Formats: sequence, structure tokens, C-alpha cells
Amino acid sequence: MTDESAVPAAAPAVLLTVAYDGTDFNGWTARGGPHTTPPTPLPTPTDAAINQGDVCDGNGSGGPSPSPSPSPPPTPGQGKKQRRPKMIRTVEGELRRCVSQLCGGRVQPWELLMWGASRTDAGVHARGQMVQLGFGEGFSLMDGDPQRIRRSLNALLPEDVRVARATRAPRADFHVTSSAAGKEYRYTLDLGVPPDPLSRRYRWAISEDRALGKQCSISDDGTRVLVDWDAVGKAAEALTGTHDFSAFRSAYSGVERDRVVDPVCTVSQIAIVPDPSGHHSDPPNSVQFVFHGNRFLYKMIRRLVGALVEVGMHRCTVDEVRHALENAVWKRQVARGDGRVATSANPPVCAPPHGLVLEQVFYDDAI
Repeated sequence: MTDESAVPAAAPAVLLTVAYDGTDFNGWTARGGPHTTPPTPLPTPTDAAINQGDVCDGNGSGGPSPSPSPSPPPTPGQGKKQRRPKMIRTVEGELRRCVSQLCGGRVQPWELLMWGASRTDAGVHARGQMVQLGFGEGFSLMDGDPQRIRRSLNALLPEDVRVARATRAPRADFHVTSSAAGKEYRYTLDLGVPPDPLSRRYRWAISEDRALGKQCSISDDGTRVLVDWDAVGKAAEALTGTHDFSAFRSAYSGVERDRVVDPVCTVSQIAIVPDPSGHHSDPPNSVQFVFHGNRFLYKMIRRLVGALVEVGMHRCTVDEVRHALENAVWKRQVARGDGRVATSANPPVCAPPHGLVLEQVFYDDAI
């Protein structure tokens, strides 16, 4: 098996800046999804068939994803109607399908050399996902012309995915994952009461959240959720810097359950800004958390957002956030139904995926 960042030096790599509405996607990639793995029976795997990208929703990077084991055949005589396999829709799958179509079928979707800078989770959106498209020696697409490739892909892609920009890789050994210097993500909250129904796909509506909605403090005029922004700012300051973020990630599952990932990351900035697309009010009903960092663990940003929101609602304290950073475990004082306070190791809520957007991937190279 080859390393995912091992791009042939002779490959005329093209870099695509891809934007997508993640609502109807099962993330950037899915193990065993359409267009990412060969059909059964499996042909002899090639280096190109092994590539899968790195795992993240703003959350971490990783190696190739193994293909799932084939399901055992049905037992004869069961008399049950066999269901057709469910097709999993992914952003990578759509791109592979369209590139293969541009190749006239000379290269199958799962044989393409394609890497994404971030494997966003189901429901997470992107404005600046970086995708590297490479070709083996002796093969190219449209003479490697980035603009022809961009225009042709946009003519084939579904309406919730677009290639915003295309360019050639700045150097032969460039790779969208290993060459990345950092990423920017934005998470948007809707604090309105009621929340704006037109933005429900792209903002976390706190007042109607199943876990937090009934515990919100509402303004006197009944129009917004009250948040202690001073406390949120102090928690954001504590989270900024280089830390062990083990307490702010989710566990891997399935075939990646045993993955070992370095939990030390550097978060260089957490900014709290009004949502520029929201209705103007004072204080604003729509707020964004802007995260800059070198890398992020699995669901780390959504865990950070959940902690910041609970701090602002006085369900979590800044000291508890500091304790989680320093000890890699949570130790919270939680009110019980009988009025007593109990110590809990449960983390704050994990914010839902639809409020998260991958805005940009940063490189030291001029892209």
C-alpha cells in the first residue's frame, strides 16, 4: 500500500478549489461509497485505487481508508426479498464520477488519483475545500489545462457542488494534505426566537435544539437567546494556543476505531463575529465562531463550539474548560433533577454539523 501523499513526480497535478452544500452529502468521502471503490468482484487493486484522503470535519487527518469486507451471501430458503445496496452520496464520489466521464471512461472513478485537504463530515459545508487531481505518467486530461477542466466539471457536477477555481500545483512534490499550513472554519449560531427558517440548513438554532432549547434564557422582549459573551470570550482565550485536545474530539468508529492520532493541535485564533449574512440587530441574533488552526481532530470544532455555547449559557464554566485541556478529561458540576449537584465526566454537547463551513485551506506556497 502506498502512502496517500505519494504523488508521482511526473503527474501533471491540478488543484481545484471546491465549494459544496453538504446537506445532502454523506461527507467528503465514505468507505465503500459509490465511485470510490471497485464493484464486486474486486479487481486487482492499484496504487490509484487505494487513495482516500484525510479524515476531518474540520477534524483531523489520516491515511487511506480500507474498503469494507463484502457481505456474506444470503442463506437459501429464507424467503426474504433482498434489498438493493444503499448508494452513499459523497462529494468525492461526485467529483470522481465526473472526472471519469471527462476521461471518456478510460479511467474508472476509483482509479483516479484524487486527494482532498479535509474529509468533512456528513452535513458539513465548504467554500474552500482543496482537491488535488493527478494523473499517471503518459496520461493527462484536457492537456492539463486547469480552466478547461474547471469549466467542464461544472457542466457535469450536480448543483450543490461547484469548482470555484483551478490551477496547477506549485511544485512536483506538493500535496494538498501534507503541504497544508492551516485551515479556517466558521460555525454559525442562530440565537433568534424563533430562529430564521430560511437559514436552518446553515445555522445552529439554539432555541429549538433538543438538548439546549428548554434551558435557554430568553431576552425580556422574547426575541433572542441570552449568552454571556464575556465568559465565552474567556473560554475562547483559554482554548487558543497549543494544547492536547483529547477532551474535545469524538472517538472513531467502525474500521477506524483503532486509529491513533496525535491529539496536540495549535489553534491560533478563535474569533467571535456577527454573521455578515444575518439580519442586523444589536446584539446580533446570528453569530459566527471563526477558527484558525494548523490541524483539527475528529469533530473537534463541533466539540469546541458546544463547549463555548454551554459556557455562554452557564451550563459549563471556564475553569472546567481549562481542566479538560490540562487533564484530557472532563470534570463538570451538573445540576440534577432533585436540585442537587453531581460531578459528571460527560463532555458538553457536540454542535450539529450543518452550522460548520470549511472556508479556506492555507499553504506556504502561492496557490
